[in-house]
Amino acid sequence: RSHADPGNHASINGHLSCLRAEVAPTVVGLQEALDFQRDDLLAAQPRYESFGLGRLPGGVGEEVSLLSLTDELLRVDGGTFWLSETPEVEGSRGWDALFPRICTWARFEPVGGGSFYVFNVHLDNAGEVAKLEGARLVLQRIAARDPPAPAILIGDFNAAVGSPPIDAILDDLVDTYDVAHPGEPEVGTFHGFAGGTDGPKIDFVFVTSDVETLDAEVHSDNVDGGWVSDHHPVSARLRLRH
Repeated sequence: RSHADPGNHASINGHLSCLRAEVAPTVVGLQEALDFQRDDLLAAQPRYESFGLGRLPGGVGEEVSLLSLTDELLRVDGGTFWLSETPEVEGSRGWDALFPRICTWARFEPVGGGSFYVFNVHLDNAGEVAKLEGARLVLQRIAARDPPAPAILIGDFNAAVGSPPIDAILDDLVDTYDVAHPGEPEVGTFHGFAGGTDGPKIDFVFVTSDVETLDAEVHSDNVDGGWVSDHHPVSARLRLRH
């Protein structure tokens, strides 16, 4: 859960994390979302619009959609690319990946002016080379963004702090959770529908150096006695420095 006022843009990412009326993140990143699940969320929260494609040819299958508040943001650019040696080929599977993997990105203009990017990614769950090369590809796209506005990278990375993919990302970007909780132990995000925070922390919100972290959390509470996902959603409350 996170709250954002017009100057503080928040991101939350998790597998179909619950959007409630009292919780209105500016941007939401979904991973492993199917079209009917995305549509259910949009029907329940009509202030949001969705952007993104499925990972299979024709844009079908699991998405890493970006949901954004239409009364706070205007999406002015965006796209989806595949984490492979041929990023523009729909359905392409890269390196030793078990599945096709994608990144969906968008550039938004807030009502108050300026712009920022959000990149939403789901790295492979098995291929170690694919995780690292996929992370490097996303970093290349972030570095090449034009105009060079502040950028946020969110997603399920299937990798923990200390792994090659996360080390590569931290060479360029900042982990908002580490900024908000310096020196504290990592809180696990994968729990397999069992609850608890003993599992690995593999879901992150990373930012470029021109983004200030105000807060970041792992949300491990359940909803009406159940779990909306096998991952705990993560969030960050941010301020952009233009």
